[in-house]
Amino acid sequence: MDNESDRRQKRLAPSHEQDLQEHPSKRVRDSTREQHVYLALSDEHGEKDERGDNFESSSQQRAVQRELSDKRACVASPTASTHNTNAQVQKNLRCLPGNVTDSEGAKAAEHDQAVAWSAPVSWRPYGRYRRQPGAEPLGEGGFATVHRVLDLLGGPARARKRLHFEGRPSKLQLSEIKVLTALQCHSSIVQLLDVCYTTSKIDIIMPIYQDSLFDLLQDSGGRELRFGRARELTRQLIEAVSHVHKQGFVHLDIKPGNIMIAEDGRLKLGDFGLAVRVGSSREVETLGTYGYAAPECLLGSRRPTFANDVWSTGCVVAEMFTGQPLFAFDTAANALQDILRFIGHPGGPVLPRHSFSNPDDDVPITWKAYQADASSRLADVVPQAAAIIIEMLMLQPNRRPHLATFKQHCLFTFKPPTICTDEERA
Repeated sequence: MDNESDRRQKRLAPSHEQDLQEHPSKRVRDSTREQHVYLALSDEHGEKDERGDNFESSSQQRAVQRELSDKRACVASPTASTHNTNAQVQKNLRCLPGNVTDSEGAKAAEHDQAVAWSAPVSWRPYGRYRRQPGAEPLGEGGFATVHRVLDLLGGPARARKRLHFEGRPSKLQLSEIKVLTALQCHSSIVQLLDVCYTTSKIDIIMPIYQDSLFDLLQDSGGRELRFGRARELTRQLIEAVSHVHKQGFVHLDIKPGNIMIAEDGRLKLGDFGLAVRVGSSREVETLGTYGYAAPECLLGSRRPTFANDVWSTGCVVAEMFTGQPLFAFDTAANALQDILRFIGHPGGPVLPRHSFSNPDDDVPITWKAYQADASSRLADVVPQAAAIIIEMLMLQPNRRPHLATFKQHCLFTFKPPTICTDEERA
């Protein structure tokens, strides 16, 4: 789970890794589209990146060069070029991660599990995308770095999320690609454009989203978002998470920093690094981020359920309508204490089926009584929005409704009263 600085830092910090050094290039002019395609061709020893690693095996180099040659052959026929590009995109969206052996490394931490695998045929050998010179990195996380890259075959700049591994990718890394692939074709899910690989890294290629919900909340200066904007983003978030659940997955890390905002203002749910399929036999080490994780997760649960995401969604919705996080994000204990103050607690054990901090300890911790302060915390929120927040933030997981039931909530149908200024009244 993230600490306070991690929770408030959504764009990842600079990477220590540099991209490939530029090499002599051939330039091919596309007379029909008035574009230039730069073909980076390695020498007989193989291209080197700035760390001195081999750029590709000879077979991978030849595969890249064959693709670039195909591009040269297509420039004379715009129709053929467009057809091939669309076909490749559809092919990429159908890709599946490699042959994962579920039993291998079952007792290891999820992110340390190296699995037997083979790259799907729709994955590209590394070389099509190159880091944009002079561009600031988009960020970094615990297991990945994100950079702005150029497509050597033309088109707009892209975001490259690079997953690092030694020897073989972890089960969690392959799972992220599998989940993202399964969730495509929904307008509120980040788009997967391509997957590239070498023997030590996998690149996930996505569009560049300039802002996140975290950025919007930061720009608001601690004030709530405009009602119409908050309501529409709430509706889109519910639709996105409902789609994830409909496909049988739990996101497990819903928070403002993982919610992108496209240029047209539409919400895009992203970062499926912790997502898992509901009902799988695997236990996960991390179920969310302090401040957004459900109470059962804070108490040691390692079995993900849809209810985990319902709680996190409620936390994000509350932050949009109030401008402030509801719960502490520094430690699990402080987060749980804030939760009990918000919803109220008669005293004694909390969710006795779970333990606090230590999953191996079956003795539930006893908490003192708290009077609910939800009404005061949500006093300035319109009643319809406050109602949807409270319904999502039920202490007992089995009392939280499925997100799909909120699509017809009165929040999305009522017309708020018009507030006129003194000048308008005059």
